[in-house]
Amino acid sequence: MRRICSRLPALLTALAVGVSSLAAQHVASGPWSGGVSSDAATIVARLYTPRFSTLEVSTDAYFSQFASFGETSAQPGDQPEISRFRAVGLKPSTRYYYRIRIGSQRDDQRQGSFTTLPLEGAPVSFRFALSSGASTGSDHAVFAEIKSANPLFYIVAGNLHDAATAASDRTSFRLAYEDVLASTTQGDLYRAVPVVYTWDAFDHGAYQGPVPARAAAHAAFREYVPHHPLADGAVPDGSLHRAFTVGRVRFLILDVRSERDPAAATLLGERQLAWLKGELLEAKEKYPLVFVVSPSTWLSPAASGRDDWGKFPAERAVLSDWLVDQKITGLCFLGGDSSALAADDGSNNRYGAKGGAGFPVLAAGPLDRSRTTGTGPWSHGPVTPGPGEGLFALIEVLDEKGTITVRYRGLNQHGHEKLAFSFEVPAPLAAP
Repeated sequence: MRRICSRLPALLTALAVGVSSLAAQHVASGPWSGGVSSDAATIVARLYTPRFSTLEVSTDAYFSQFASFGETSAQPGDQPEISRFRAVGLKPSTRYYYRIRIGSQRDDQRQGSFTTLPLEGAPVSFRFALSSGASTGSDHAVFAEIKSANPLFYIVAGNLHDAATAASDRTSFRLAYEDVLASTTQGDLYRAVPVVYTWDAFDHGAYQGPVPARAAAHAAFREYVPHHPLADGAVPDGSLHRAFTVGRVRFLILDVRSERDPAAATLLGERQLAWLKGELLEAKEKYPLVFVVSPSTWLSPAASGRDDWGKFPAERAVLSDWLVDQKITGLCFLGGDSSALAADDGSNNRYGAKGGAGFPVLAAGPLDRSRTTGTGPWSHGPVTPGPGEGLFALIEVLDEKGTITVRYRGLNQHGHEKLAFSFEVPAPLAAP
């Protein structure tokens, strides 16, 4: 009897590990988080088989107390194995841990975490990561370095993978997302850091010309990707542009693929361009700084054979002149299509007939694909990757003393700084 009792703790531990492992087998890919606000977040995972599942969210990594959330309604055609949750009623600027319960079993091996955004309107400092350009399912060490930098969120400015250019149906896009989430380094990153993802050429479905499976690409994105509410969300295959706010900083996420039409000389399309202008006009009164995420590089020479804003010089010039006419300031474009670490202080951003808007442009990448697109010129860089090198940017936003300072640091997978740049924008504090 004493021998059995002496071995009981070890037996109970083994049993607990076995049960936990069995529960973990129900989760095939993910989970990952996105669409984070000051009081909510979206979590997505795929199970091996359709099962009733709930999301448990806690401020305690041991889940001594937690809130439970049921699955949100699936879209027509979604895989029944996909579990999508929206956790609401959360506290701002708070670290949360989450796990998925499948029936009576919970998945402790695939716990994730995220930090909610601060309340909108108050000065707050934060940092986020930016990059682009990964091979499908890459396990590059750069993803582990992004995780270790502990950003509030990670912006993937296009080319999360490169498997969709030959896609013809929804299954092709689904498999690409599965390969991404199956990566050890990427899976660990996306469980620990919320993603803000918008596509570009290689992950959208066509490098040049029309997408052969547009509806499939959009359906798979809405099925697999956790994201903020889409401004064009009522349209099943509408543009993915959207916005969110951190403190006094507004982020506008562009979709540079869905509505582009060389025959009509537009990259954004009519609805998205109108939305962008409306957001920028509203920002004049509310937000001292606006980041616009444009995977296709804004800073590039005009040429019909290009695949970025240089292919649409008339639309870029008209938008530049509009920014001058409307006195839009405090603007910065972010992108990754240059496949390099690069920054411009605005001195090369002089498009249009009215001298150009002259706002800063920041670029970061590639994660593991050594390809350059010849964008620029840049006031700082470009820095292209060496053999086997992965690149990203860590961007700090310091909102204090009536000024917002933006510090850009281009890093590799070892955390070595390759490029640095900073700029300031005036941000008067409201009278008490």
